[in-house]
Amino acid sequence: MNNTAEYSEVFACRGNMYSFLAQLYKTEVNDGLISSIKNIPDAAEGTDEFTDGIRIMKKSLKECRDTVTELAVDYAGTFLGAGKTETEMSAYPYQSVYTSPKRLLMQDARDRVLAVYRKFGLDRSEKYNEPEDHIFFELEFMSELCKRLSINESRNERAECLRLLNAQRDFITDHLLNWIPGFCRDVERVAETGFYKGLAKITTAYLQMDAAIVDDLITEYELVG
Repeated sequence: MNNTAEYSEVFACRGNMYSFLAQLYKTEVNDGLISSIKNIPDAAEGTDEFTDGIRIMKKSLKECRDTVTELAVDYAGTFLGAGKTETEMSAYPYQSVYTSPKRLLMQDARDRVLAVYRKFGLDRSEKYNEPEDHIFFELEFMSELCKRLSINESRNERAECLRLLNAQRDFITDHLLNWIPGFCRDVERVAETGFYKGLAKITTAYLQMDAAIVDDLITEYELVG
């Protein structure tokens, strides 16, 4: 890449993908999200794991009779533990659960991720009453940094872009890839529908792909100064 338009397009695509994934974990899907998933091209770009996940999600949508209701029930059981008598039959979407010895909420991971948000002038919205290490917040944070990257690239603020890219690389390493792959394996194990099993596949695959993209972008920005 060698011009602002190309970098801005990459940042926009990355930000949109992070925001898309965040919404799927935030709450039950609605007709709008379902429609957008149905419209994803069958030949979507990505690794085999990523494209397989898309295929599984779309196949599940075709098989559901009452799509919104069936997925809402699976969301509640998978991520909230609704109707489950054993905690291991759910996948709780919090970093603390996957990085603390006793798998508890509001542990050190929550404090560390909150410190990162505040470093960039962000805090949890009072409209969404979940701990800050919920997967939704972590993915939305990455989307927000992508928006800032696009703005700074348009201003030719290369030093700030490099700072933001390094922050994203650190966040991917220290937070996202530190727990989300294990969480997604649990989702694949306990989810009732192919929709959420496929979502788990594309989430892990995308994080791994994006980690490589960020590394490449950092190298390019360092070269151009």
